Amino acid sequence: MKQGIEENNSSIKLSIIIPVYNVAAYLNDCLASLMIQPYESEMEFVVVDDGSTDGSAELLDEVALKDSRFHVIHQMNQGVSAARNKGLDESRGKYIAWVDSDDMITPDWYVSIRPYIMKGSELIYFDLATFGAGKRREHSFDRNSRVISHDEWCKELSYDLKLQSHLCSKVFKKKLFGETIRFSSSYSYCEDYQIMHRLTFPVKEVDYVHKVLYLYRNRRGSIVHVGGDGEIDNLMTAIQLWKARDAFFREQNLLFEPIGRLRLELELLWRFGRSLKIKGEKHVFRDDLRKNFWTIMRNPSLGMKRKVKGLLTMYGLDGPLRSLWECAKKK
Repeated sequence: MKQGIEENNSSIKLSIIIPVYNVAAYLNDCLASLMIQPYESEMEFVVVDDGSTDGSAELLDEVALKDSRFHVIHQMNQGVSAARNKGLDESRGKYIAWVDSDDMITPDWYVSIRPYIMKGSELIYFDLATFGAGKRREHSFDRNSRVISHDEWCKELSYDLKLQSHLCSKVFKKKLFGETIRFSSSYSYCEDYQIMHRLTFPVKEVDYVHKVLYLYRNRRGSIVHVGGDGEIDNLMTAIQLWKARDAFFREQNLLFEPIGRLRLELELLWRFGRSLKIKGEKHVFRDDLRKNFWTIMRNPSLGMKRKVKGLLTMYGLDGPLRSLWECAKKK
């Protein structure tokens, strides 16, 4: 069922897709950040309610009655990937952007990216800030706005350090998705990582905007911050998806150092090395880190902190040092 949808309007340049599931506590902040965007006739907000039961659905219907840019779609709970695909299929803009329903965009979001839309950019990439628990941290790709070449973009996607696969920090020409690139229902985490390399590979140049335009909320209970065994599963999924991404680049004759995979393996072992859940794979990951010792040590993107963690982890010293640290804290 849809609320607030009108006849197709050729003036719509941008569709912002917002999947929603049980986020009533944060939804007003998100919607308010959308409603204050200028150039009202140039955009639509495609909101897919994925079977919410906490009042989010009713709130969305109320907003759709007040602001005709909101196109609200209600469906039975099918997961975030299905919600994203539904929003994409229902969108009418030439460009696609994504906002998570517990996050916000800045008041100058559209004003900042509109010049790039007007000139026909294929892909626009901008900075974001994470916030929560009284803390805020800005994440920037570079010190100045500039054009990112195709080869640099692919390399940074492979490394997954400075440039990450968040949908929310990018605006895409809709034609990049075509009829075939969609989100797999097999993933409730890393669904963006699963498609980003295939989606953006045809892009010759990326317009990077050195400006924080997206506010990403860190909160407990979200899919990203599940903790414990759930977080182990997420990291294991990310490692498998990185291998698929690496295979894709190799098919295109692009051979990158496996920095992305090594970083994920290191993170998994450092944080969960004593968990029985990864007992079978632990030696495989550790051997891989040892095999790539010099790759880790000489790569400037990893930073000294990760390199020290790598040394301790690959030779099994992380566990004893962590135990000593825990004992010291108790005294």
